[in-house]
Amino acid sequence: MISDEEITIVKDKNFNTTSGYTWINIEAKNRRVGKARIYGIRKRLRINSITIFPEFERNGYAQSVVDFFKEQYEVIVADRVRNTAK
Repeated sequence: MISDEEITIVKDKNFNTTSGYTWINIEAKNRRVGKARIYGIRKRLRINSITIFPEFERNGYAQSVVDFFKEQYEVIVADRVRNTAK
């Protein structure tokens, strides 16, 4: 579990994958607000997807996740990011 003031990132134990990707739950105020699929090796991270559930969109949660990862990894690759993402 990783936490900052706004979000908590928890590895999802319900997803066993052989692809090497890790599913994480994104939580805020003890509620799951979204999920992400990531792949990290050493100082590199590939973000395959970040999904914020519709009722929690536009609250900055996805940006908080990306900002957190920027502090942890030297190189971040955003894979299949929609064109409206910042």
